[in-house]
Amino acid sequence: MDDAAERVEDALENAQTLKPFHLDADDEGNEIISEGTVKDASEKALAEDIAKPLPPGCTIINRITIK
Repeated sequence: MDDAAERVEDALENAQTLKPFHLDADDEGNEIISEGTVKDASEKALAEDIAKPLPPGCTIINRITIK
């Protein structure tokens, strides 16, 4: 499952809007947990939209906070 978390993290890092936030993705069983801090709700939603299709069969848990 570690490979799926790596793919999600790479995709988040490659998104120009999200790149400055250095978001993280880790796996816990069949869940991929994204974490970090962004400045508004649209960036949080964008991170989730980017992450969702990448790990088939995994659940995305979005723990990204807004500050």
